[in-house]
Amino acid sequence: SDSRGYDTTDPDEANMLAPLGGEFGFKGAGLAGISEILSAVLTGMKLSFDIAPMPGPDFSTPRGLGAFVLAMKPEAFLDKHQFDAAMTRYLETLRNSPARDDLNVMAPGDREWKVAEDREKNGVELDPATAQSFAALAARYALQPPFNP
Repeated sequence: SDSRGYDTTDPDEANMLAPLGGEFGFKGAGLAGISEILSAVLTGMKLSFDIAPMPGPDFSTPRGLGAFVLAMKPEAFLDKHQFDAAMTRYLETLRNSPARDDLNVMAPGDREWKVAEDREKNGVELDPATAQSFAALAARYALQPPFNP
């Protein structure tokens, strides 16, 4: 969204993430607020509107980003089998939801699992500059690099 909250496709006008819910974007306001409170207020870090712009121009000043991690034990709330069955149903329903054209609806983490599987099978693709840096380090310490730069 732009600085007034209107949708924009102009990267120079983009000022904030739009809340969920389209025209009635209030649905994401609570989620955005809780995210801000947990990852900025609670951690003592900067609020999102106090963080320097991510695209620069100043890359030398630390951003002061906070993070919040929540670990839960489902068994503290309900029987493990109930939880597993409900999660299985949720994921199956989500993944089988209608999608645009030839796209698939993915659950959180699906893309990452697919990438991890591909990297396990085919290795991690390195850009030429990183590969050359690793090759230089290997040469410096008389090691054989496990790849061809």
